[in-house]
Amino acid sequence: MPREKRERVPNPFKYPRKPHCRVHGPQGHKSYPAYKQWLRDEFEFRCVYCLTREMWSGDGQNRFSIDHVQPKSLHAKLTCDYDNLVYACIRCNTFKNAATDLPDPCKVPLHKHMKLLPSGKFVGLTVEGKRWVEYLGLNRPERVDDRWKQLYFFQKQKDQDVKFLLAQFGYPFDLPDLSKFKPPKGNSRPDGIKTSHYVRRLQKKLRSYY
Repeated sequence: MPREKRERVPNPFKYPRKPHCRVHGPQGHKSYPAYKQWLRDEFEFRCVYCLTREMWSGDGQNRFSIDHVQPKSLHAKLTCDYDNLVYACIRCNTFKNAATDLPDPCKVPLHKHMKLLPSGKFVGLTVEGKRWVEYLGLNRPERVDDRWKQLYFFQKQKDQDVKFLLAQFGYPFDLPDLSKFKPPKGNSRPDGIKTSHYVRRLQKKLRSYY
């Protein structure tokens, strides 16, 4: 790909300006890990809380897990409810534990609560945002170091070749073909499969970087 035709890489730590609107609705699994491939596609292969991406981990999706917005320890009936599940890195999931007073990314725009400083540290803009930073340990030294490294790569993107950019800011190679998954009780949002990352890649409509 010629340098002048490369796509612009968006800021990798920019939170959505609107609440996430779910595109998938698989139903009926009795074990919530069965929803992982759906959630990977749902939340763009990155942690909904800290925005860390699968491509930044040598283990890919193995460093990511499923978090319950409403803790399963307090809301057992929601344990396998897809709309109560989000995609999160293992670190955020572990730190969050059973917290119940954090903003739901599917109900509130997170950009109003969080801001990333040039240093790689997050600052809470609201009471909820400050709680977010504290509960999830977002400013622990090792996490700030990892984040600053990705910010450095982002700022230097014009000097990087395409192969490097794909490795840092591209989509995973193993995009899930959700049409092969058959939830026991169907899919309440079947049209989501048509716009999945896998389908868009086949149709050559998927951006190279995001």
